[in-house]
Amino acid sequence: MPVSDVWVLNASPVILLGKIGRLDLMESLSAKAVVPNAVLLEIQAGIGKHQAVQSTADWAAPLRVADVPIPLSVERWDLGPGESQVIAHCLKDARHAILDDAQGRQCARTHGIAVTGTLGIVLVAKRQGIIQAARPVLDTLRRSGMYLSDQILTDALRLIGE
Repeated sequence: MPVSDVWVLNASPVILLGKIGRLDLMESLSAKAVVPNAVLLEIQAGIGKHQAVQSTADWAAPLRVADVPIPLSVERWDLGPGESQVIAHCLKDARHAILDDAQGRQCARTHGIAVTGTLGIVLVAKRQGIIQAARPVLDTLRRSGMYLSDQILTDALRLIGE
């Protein structure tokens, strides 16, 4: 995942990293990030559910881009509006999708789009020396609502030597 990639962000990674105060990881790893309007609306819908969501929405607002038409090949996947917009933007401009949703990730890969999720962001941040250790960040993400099985956590940490 080259730093030069333009990232199209979906709500889940933004909200999760916002909850733990680590939106800086996306800022450090992407040359540019954009948030489709449909994704920003999903983030804003969470305001009031967690105190960090307002600051997360404020962080994402300047990255907002207008929604684009959804290709029929994406519509057929019956994804949520945010995931559909992320993939549509990536297809339009050959960008990198930042998605956690399994079906959304599969749709993106089927369309030849590079995909990274919240876990991948943390692992790359560790590899690039942006963070000293991935485990504390991942443990905090899990406590904040990120689903990550013990086995996936162990396997991921093994990949980066932790």
